[in-house]
Amino acid sequence: MIARHFMYKQVYLHHIRRVYDIHLKDFLAGWLPGGKFSTTLKKHLKISDVEVLTAIRSAYDKTDSPHHQFARRIQCREHFRRFYEAAPSDRGVGKLYPGKIIAQAAEKKFGKDHIRYDCYPAKSSAPSFPVLRYDGKVESSLVRSQVLAKMPEIEIDNAYCDKSIFDDAIKWRDQEKKNLLGVQ
Repeated sequence: MIARHFMYKQVYLHHIRRVYDIHLKDFLAGWLPGGKFSTTLKKHLKISDVEVLTAIRSAYDKTDSPHHQFARRIQCREHFRRFYEAAPSDRGVGKLYPGKIIAQAAEKKFGKDHIRYDCYPAKSSAPSFPVLRYDGKVESSLVRSQVLAKMPEIEIDNAYCDKSIFDDAIKWRDQEKKNLLGVQ
């Protein structure tokens, strides 16, 4: 369970993998009719990874495509950079998602096209499962293991920016964080 916890956080919730999900959503929102996958089964099943990857490549090749910028980010690994990651000390009173506050303020400063926000709400990391004791009785894993019972929740609260403004976003964050969050 401990290995699973760290693998999940460090692989599946890695900030670079997460920002590529954001870039893919941006691309799909513009490329798909109406910005969404069809709910008609036959139409939905006609779109596979191959069609999406082909569309990304095609949009990348056509600099006049309205989807070129989103495709370029994926195709050329020009992903947004994380410029803010919420720390427990940033939460302050009543601030569940300080990353959202930072991202919204950064959008006002740098423009909506240059900022993205990513949130994965806190989820318990240690599931309860039955453990057979030596005496034949069954107990919860969380009762039997102090380590599992104290596993930290997994949560993401990040703000990303276009790499062209990364240095400016870092300076701005360092200047404005205290004012925005009311913390050091």
